[in-house]
Amino acid sequence: MQKSSVLAVAIAIFSAALFTPQLPVSAKDDKPPFREYLNKRTSPAENFFKYATGNWPVKVGRHPSFEGADSLTQLGVLNAQKLDKTLTHIRNNGTDPTSQLIQTFMQSVENTEALKAAGLTPLKNKLAEIDGAENFTALMIASADPAFGLYGPLVHAVQPSRTDPNKHSVYIATYGFSLPQQVFFSNSGQAKSIRIAHEALLAFLLEQTGEPQARALARHVMTLEENLAHLLATDTEGSGRSLVFTTVEALAAENPALPWTEFFKAARLPIAGPITVVGQKRLVGLSQLAEDTALLVWKAYYKTQLLIANKAYLPPRIEQAAIVAAKTYEGGGTFQPTPAQKTKIEANQWFSEYIGHRFAADHVSATTRTKITEMTTAIKAAFKERIQSSSVFTAETRAFALKKLDAMRAEIAEPSWPLDYSGLAFEPTDLFGNIMKLRLRDRALDAETLKNGAGGYVRWNSPAYTTNALYSPNQNAILLPAGFMQTPLYYPGADDAYNYGSFGTIIGHEIAHAFDNRGRQFGADGAQVNWWQPEDIKKFNTLSEILVNQYEAYARRTGTTTNARRTLGENIADIIGIQIAYDAYMANRTDGAEVLVNGFTEQQRFYLGLAQKRRARTRSEDENAILALDTHSHGAIRLNGALRNIDSWFEAFKVGKDDFLYLTPEKRVSFW
Repeated sequence: MQKSSVLAVAIAIFSAALFTPQLPVSAKDDKPPFREYLNKRTSPAENFFKYATGNWPVKVGRHPSFEGADSLTQLGVLNAQKLDKTLTHIRNNGTDPTSQLIQTFMQSVENTEALKAAGLTPLKNKLAEIDGAENFTALMIASADPAFGLYGPLVHAVQPSRTDPNKHSVYIATYGFSLPQQVFFSNSGQAKSIRIAHEALLAFLLEQTGEPQARALARHVMTLEENLAHLLATDTEGSGRSLVFTTVEALAAENPALPWTEFFKAARLPIAGPITVVGQKRLVGLSQLAEDTALLVWKAYYKTQLLIANKAYLPPRIEQAAIVAAKTYEGGGTFQPTPAQKTKIEANQWFSEYIGHRFAADHVSATTRTKITEMTTAIKAAFKERIQSSSVFTAETRAFALKKLDAMRAEIAEPSWPLDYSGLAFEPTDLFGNIMKLRLRDRALDAETLKNGAGGYVRWNSPAYTTNALYSPNQNAILLPAGFMQTPLYYPGADDAYNYGSFGTIIGHEIAHAFDNRGRQFGADGAQVNWWQPEDIKKFNTLSEILVNQYEAYARRTGTTTNARRTLGENIADIIGIQIAYDAYMANRTDGAEVLVNGFTEQQRFYLGLAQKRRARTRSEDENAILALDTHSHGAIRLNGALRNIDSWFEAFKVGKDDFLYLTPEKRVSFW
């Protein structure tokens, strides 16, 4: 399967954890230590975030690799330590066929002498194909071969179709520059340093291929990358605007400058349709850029992209040069893995499905799976009742919402998609050959899925150890990975009130994404369809605008940073998720739950559980500027902003009209 950005983040967190001290945790992690984190000098009605989590930064200490750390960062590092144990067991003690396959693969990663001896021989034919290309279209066809991992400047992936959920579609988007953000072409001192380092890397890579004009061509490739970056940055339509073509011929008619039939053949994808282009305007811009840029520059660009895509599988000098450049990109924080550490990183990337399965088996008990499955069922039932009794939207819209909710699937801990590594055989002295086999295996899975669909399974694009729950609108499914079913988000020894507040609101949040400003555009079967009555769309947009203004006003009052329009979908999901998780808890509470525990009522424990997953350090102004680009609110704004719309929170903590967080009932936003 194509490795998603979520997987890239998971691997990055795992990699960083290999080089950093362990985060301190309580001696017994089955019960939440939330009392230690309370700041009782702060009133919950004035700043619930500070009241509930204010002492956490002091108790947990400062983790050196994560400035501005939050509870999810802590979870990521703790999970990485668990994942490392799982990988170590597979390497040293695994006896099943897949473990043995991984062991041979890991031997090939560690065999640096074989990498040195091979040099660039594995790329010899592909480099010759690039050199011999007579035009840009020939280069584009050469880049499509999945065995070499070279997908720029066109990224293509197989995902569920937006128009027919029983089928999968090829998604195409324009990308393909090595520097990750257009901002690096600004005039700041840091941006200039990054450009210098990147140009030096490009020149070095071209020298390795025997290019006699390496330095001059590196400068031209930098200009090409800048043009590609500006192409993305100046597209006012945004990457979200998609066009769906039913056939290759229809795609070619709209984009005649690019060789689509030959491209898909080289990509080993059996295309009959549909084909989804994400960002049609960008694709048109790429065609123009292909015409305006000299062929020699495009060849140099593809050569450098080829080496960058395969740097970990070539002689160590290639990867070392990329690491040196990356240190400039990332402010010196990039590490260079030892052979043993690199072995685990690569195994984790290429066998994420199997390793995720083993992670789930090692770190999620049967009792926890059962409990979270029961919580999911209860929260869906609570949402159903809320929709049925709601008077916000019309009966027609509510009827379709109920249909969608009823059809929604939940995947708990790990994918139900069956694992199959049969047919793979590795050589301990041929890492690049092993990588090619894995890439072609992934593409064969893509091709099979295009032909026959997903077979009724929900397709995950992230492994089971991911520290992020997801809602897949095309599949109308929530994914609750094993990596999220861990402390400090879920405590097996905590009472239900706490866990419904902490983890139940996560379940509710993901369910709610099916009905937020993006999810509401998809139907019960995952097809993109407008099922809302016109007057309900207007009402939804009015409520959304009220919420945007409310969050921005709160940010101004507290002197913090937010972009409430960007975070709208997450804010909506937060509010609905809290409401339905609370409803579910109250409907399923057990006898005796009403007693005080550590001085707190069950309602208070619910909201204290919610607060613990929002723990975060105070952000600097620079960090706030970065977070303003996030789709999530953060810290106090995320927690306090949502709670100001929740009636039961006001009741639980006796928040009155003279308190800072008070919001009059008529100003509280409720979508259902």
